[in-house]
Amino acid sequence: MKVASTYAATEAGTDQLAAGLQAGIEGGTHAATEFWQQQAHQPEFGFLSLYAQNAFNELDHNMMLYVVCHLWPAGARFTFNCYQYQAVIHLHDAIAGIAHTLLSKTGVTQGDPIAMLLYSITVLPLIRRLRELFSDLLHIWYANDGDAAGPIPRLRKFLSVVQHLGEPYGHKVQVDKCKLITPQANLRAATRSFPQRHTSSRYPRLKIVHGARFLGSFLGEPDLCHQWIDEKTTSWLTRLSDITCLVAPHKPHAAYTTVQKSLQCEWTFLQ
Repeated sequence: MKVASTYAATEAGTDQLAAGLQAGIEGGTHAATEFWQQQAHQPEFGFLSLYAQNAFNELDHNMMLYVVCHLWPAGARFTFNCYQYQAVIHLHDAIAGIAHTLLSKTGVTQGDPIAMLLYSITVLPLIRRLRELFSDLLHIWYANDGDAAGPIPRLRKFLSVVQHLGEPYGHKVQVDKCKLITPQANLRAATRSFPQRHTSSRYPRLKIVHGARFLGSFLGEPDLCHQWIDEKTTSWLTRLSDITCLVAPHKPHAAYTTVQKSLQCEWTFLQ
C-alpha cells in the first residue's frame, strides 16, 4: 500500500492536499496567507471555509468505488475487497439479553489506514469540477475541509454549487458551521451577500468573522492573529511547565518523549 499511495498523491497533486503531497498543509497555509495579504484591500474580498457534515461517515460507497477504480487503480482491488459489502456492527444489550446488528452503509470504516486516501480520492472529481466552474477563485482542499477565496458574491455562488454538486458524493455542507473570513472593512459587502437577520431551512446563517483558525494556522486581521499566537504560546508554555514540574521528576523518559514527539512539533508548526 505504501507504493500504491504514491500513485494517489501523484493523481491528486495540489487539488487535494490530504492525499499524501509532501508539506501539503504548509503549502496550503502559506498560499492562503500570501493571497490574503495581496487581496485583503479589495472591497469585496472574502475567504470561505466550508464544513462538511459528518464527512467521513457520509461518503457514498458506490461513488467511492467508482472514482477509486478510475483515478486510483493501484488501490482499487484492495478498496473493493474492503467495501464491497456493508460493514457489520454487533451490539449486545446485557440487561435485556438482546443482540442488535447495525449495517454501515455509508462512509469509510473508522480505523481504516487508507480512510484519508479514500476520502481524498473520492472527492477529486467534485473539486476539479469546482475549479473549472470557479477558475477565478483560489481553491485549497484538505480532506473534507474545502476553502475558496475571492469576491464575496462569487463565494456565495460557489457555496450554492457545492451544496448541489456535493450531494452524490455524500459531501453535505453544514452552512451554519461554515465561516466567511473577511476584513472588517468588507463587513457590509459580506452581510449583503450572506444576510445575518433572516434564516431559512435551505440557507441557514453563516458565520462572518475577521479571523479564524485555518489548517492549524491562522488567517485574518493581524491583531487577531497576534492574539491567537499569544494564546497558543501561553498554552504551550503552561503544558511544558506542567510536564517539567509534575512528570519529569518521576518519569523523565515519558516527559522527554512527550516534548519531543508532541509539544515540539506543535511549536515547530506554529513557527
